Amino acid sequence: MGRIDVRAALAEPPFRDMMAQQSVQPLPADHDTRGRHLENIYAGLQERLRRFCRRQPHLKIFRVLAALFPDDLTCMVDMGKAERLARALLGARHGAVERHLLIRRRLDQVLGPPSADLQGKAERMRLPWLLYRLDSEDDDEPITVDSRLPGGERLLPLPAARRRKSLTALSGGLSHVLACLEAARDGLIREDLHQRGRARS
Repeated sequence: MGRIDVRAALAEPPFRDMMAQQSVQPLPADHDTRGRHLENIYAGLQERLRRFCRRQPHLKIFRVLAALFPDDLTCMVDMGKAERLARALLGARHGAVERHLLIRRRLDQVLGPPSADLQGKAERMRLPWLLYRLDSEDDDEPITVDSRLPGGERLLPLPAARRRKSLTALSGGLSHVLACLEAARDGLIREDLHQRGRARS
């Protein structure tokens, strides 16, 4: 959830200078060369941050890259969700940066390039989240986290009937569970449980 502390890296002038240079350096026009260039930036950030962080701040890296390169990346920084969407759209596994580039390229092929203003860029960057939500709504597995927008995740509790599923799987259902609780209210010994079990059988 982006909680890895990167303040030590931000306090280092060489690190800040490197990020500033990357932010203004023009990207290659060729798609493949452009992709390799962004992959190198991503790998370089990972390498530099190893000196400051015990774990890789993946979410923060991609949020920064998305802000610096809004024409190429999406704001879908969750690796698992981004990979799932890339496979749904393109049918194969891809690298961490490559999947973003291919998702954006596919959307641009279908919809045309986004408008050049900030609103148009932002809408195209967040569109993959909306597509992911449409795809995940068809799953059999319940959605327990609402992450339609990056950084806006919140837990979604299952309905009460689903939460009771493990209890209602018992023979006798919920009424049997309630009867057990009532019997145990004043305490039970092993012999009582044994006799009750024989009575039920």
